[in-house]
Amino acid sequence: MKDTSKMTFLKTRQACFVRFCHFVLLFVILMPDTELKAAVQDTVRKSIYPQDLKNKSNIYDLLWGMHYRTLYSTPITARAVTMNTLPGSMLVIGQAPEFHGVILQNDNQQLFMVKPLGGSTSFLESDFFREIYNSRDFKGTYLDKFIGDAYTIINPYTFLASDFMAKTAGLNFTDSRIYYIRTASPDDTIANGNSLRNKLISLRNIPDTVTQKDILTTEQLLRKIRQSKSYQVNQKQYVTERLFDMLIGDWNKIPENWNWQELSSPDSLLFSPIVIDRNHAFTKIDGFLFKRMLDALELEFITNYSKKTKD
Repeated sequence: MKDTSKMTFLKTRQACFVRFCHFVLLFVILMPDTELKAAVQDTVRKSIYPQDLKNKSNIYDLLWGMHYRTLYSTPITARAVTMNTLPGSMLVIGQAPEFHGVILQNDNQQLFMVKPLGGSTSFLESDFFREIYNSRDFKGTYLDKFIGDAYTIINPYTFLASDFMAKTAGLNFTDSRIYYIRTASPDDTIANGNSLRNKLISLRNIPDTVTQKDILTTEQLLRKIRQSKSYQVNQKQYVTERLFDMLIGDWNKIPENWNWQELSSPDSLLFSPIVIDRNHAFTKIDGFLFKRMLDALELEFITNYSKKTKD
């Protein structure tokens, strides 16, 4: 009797599995071709830099360093989207030239920043190079490639790790994500003229300093605290954020990297810091000549992240 019941159960389970397979097969056959392609192409394997850029000679590595070059040429799996199909029906509403990115807004009026992973020619867009060179003359040249390689002192995925640690520690975080912008996307470009198409990008939340009157830029904050002693920075939180920067070695704290939220207290207005970007943590500097080049350019504050940090 038990054997009969067991056989009946097995036959029923087998029949259900066969019907399920038939349903899946029918669904695939009837699915429109465009939808099937979209499902197949939902993710891609992509590297930040082309594979051939990681091939340097031993002499080059000795003089100029290896940095995080291998990471930039290692493909990762990322969700493929267009600028119009990012989560939340986002629209491009402005530029973030100091971060080499664009500003997006979703249906709930929340702001986000999109920027390509990797430096490429972003160093050539700095004020230093704009004053001395015409950066367009250097696109695709050896100098352009050298500067793109020099940018690999920065771990390209640092922002994910530092964001996670900051969230765990109860500090500011931007909920960072990585996507791949398809080639078929509209020709959205960042302020320096580089396209976002066919690239790995980061997407992060940013505060709205235009419509939210209680959120100030660093420039606005400095004007406020000069007006009255009742306007003060939340020193405890600011020092906590800076200690975290020192822990992870984030040296790139330009004024644009901070926003400030107004909080009322009994006898003053406190402004608490909001951190926008922690991309430059865990910097890896090696190479005999590279270190001396930084010193010559008065960039000695860019230091190697290690257990033996001098400053």
